[in-house]
Amino acid sequence: MFPAILSDVKTVSVWAQGVLAIGAVLLAVTPARAQTPEVKRPSRQAIPSAQQAEMAQLAANAMAALRRGESAGAIQGFEKLTKLAPGVAEFHANLGMAYYSAGRFREAIPPCRQALKLKPSLTATRYFLGLSLAESGQCGEALPYLEKDYPRLPDPQLKRVMGIDALRCAMAMNQPDKAVDFLRWLSRDFPDDPDVLYLSATVYSELSTRASQRLLRTAPGSYQAHQFNAEVMEYQGKVGDAIEEYRKVLTLNPNAPGIHYRLGSLLLAGERGPTTLDEARREFEEELRIDPGSAVA
Repeated sequence: MFPAILSDVKTVSVWAQGVLAIGAVLLAVTPARAQTPEVKRPSRQAIPSAQQAEMAQLAANAMAALRRGESAGAIQGFEKLTKLAPGVAEFHANLGMAYYSAGRFREAIPPCRQALKLKPSLTATRYFLGLSLAESGQCGEALPYLEKDYPRLPDPQLKRVMGIDALRCAMAMNQPDKAVDFLRWLSRDFPDDPDVLYLSATVYSELSTRASQRLLRTAPGSYQAHQFNAEVMEYQGKVGDAIEEYRKVLTLNPNAPGIHYRLGSLLLAGERGPTTLDEARREFEEELRIDPGSAVA
């Protein structure tokens, strides 16, 4: 359930804002020398000047296309550049980012890997490798990147995308501790963001459901399981069934706090007979015996 909900949220706003942030981040972190093949000193003399000029023009056109949001043109240009100068890390990095901006996440992974192999210091490329892995469903490999890079990512829009991708992956891999960590970071960094607030409600609800299912699966006869069932029935307005389940709780744990109070309240909420008030009063008195500080009892 959760991944589908998250996908809908991303489609509405997160994805669009993240793509708009890509160009700015890319241009900010990619060295200017990446636009020309001269970045690779050993190969410079082997490349004829005419080809160097061609590559420089290709790089300029590809970067311009990326700035305009024309991913297809940028991809075409950087694909040619990686073939002409396969040893230039920045060309592979920009190709990976162009693929990412086009939503071609799986295709973004190989050039990002190659760029980092050639030059591990390309920080932005590591960001986009983690994001591309996450978007491709390779969450096991993506999470270490996202977890490490989220705190240090400077661009807020891309950071938002990374945090939500990481949250989705943590939930998909059933790692609730990491999911809560990312949710806490997102809530700190984007406290009034509607998507983050919605995801907070969704994730905590999902985690609650998972915990209750595990409780009922692993300890179905425990007093906690009966208490959970009773609370659900009480919420559904099934007063008689809820009372029966609360009685089972007290059979297993006679001093469980709060149970006698709930029983007294349910007795008053249901159909009243000649002894209802006395029965409810006894439940409240028993609650006070267990918990003398219970103001409601």
